[in-house]
Amino acid sequence: MVDRKYHDLQEMVGGGAETKPIPRSKLRGIQRLNLMTADMEKKMPLYHSKYRDEAKKLKLEVMAFVVHAFLKKVRTYSEETIEKKWRRLQKKKGKDAEEIKKLLQWIHYSQFNQIAIDEIEDGTLDAWFKTLLK
Repeated sequence: MVDRKYHDLQEMVGGGAETKPIPRSKLRGIQRLNLMTADMEKKMPLYHSKYRDEAKKLKLEVMAFVVHAFLKKVRTYSEETIEKKWRRLQKKKGKDAEEIKKLLQWIHYSQFNQIAIDEIEDGTLDAWFKTLLK
């Protein structure tokens, strides 16, 4: 969806550099992940100084899961925002430079977050998580 909007936006404003679509990995066991997220929301301490030492004791797998779940929520929010800005820009027939700029920023932000989600899922960021608390 995001990549298509970027392509349509490029056509609307008169071309520009083409981007390659970012492949999206399908999440397996989405229901299981949602249940785990709900359970973690009950157990995961908030980011408060008196809880940080306790949070540092969490397994790396749990930390990766929390970051992944957060990025999924961010992705959903950014896609909703892109959709709203896209509709607003279509009403203006693509003639609002500031709206185009904001839309492109949201598209790039969404793409960046998708890359991070994919890298967590495929293990690319495993080494990063191991050095996170050093």
